[in-house]
Amino acid sequence: MKCNCCLGMRLSEHRCREKGLETNCPICGDFLFTSIAAVRALPCGHFMHSTCFQVLASKIIIFLF
Repeated sequence: MKCNCCLGMRLSEHRCREKGLETNCPICGDFLFTSIAAVRALPCGHFMHSTCFQVLASKIIIFLF
């Protein structure tokens, strides 16, 4: 594994991006690697804070309807 992060034991497969967490959250701008907030891995392999994702998703849903 070259993504340099701890993953849940139940996660058997993921799209590994080398040092993927050593970047900022695209929503709030906080550095993900040292963040104490939960991080979500997207199907595309990118990462962002779980709460940031939830806020973004709720705004997209509101915008669509």
